[in-house]
Amino acid sequence: VDKVIGYCSQQGYSFSDSMLLLTGRLTHNIVQKGTNSGIPVIASLTVATDMGMKTAKESDTTLIGALTEDGCWLYNERITKLET
Repeated sequence: VDKVIGYCSQQGYSFSDSMLLLTGRLTHNIVQKGTNSGIPVIASLTVATDMGMKTAKESDTTLIGALTEDGCWLYNERITKLET
């Protein structure tokens, strides 16, 4: 996460219309790194910790966990429409 955010920041990339996709747990530290960078949506294949959920809620960040073909868990909803 640090390398991706750091590299994109150096290249002048705007995170306001991006999504951070992960395979690991959505911990406080991971969610905080995303929110501090202005990433509005953070998603992972695994679940979020209680502190990760709290951090997302406090920063008004959409947090999606347990992402599979069959669905996901939406912990904090900020987005109203997701275009692919």
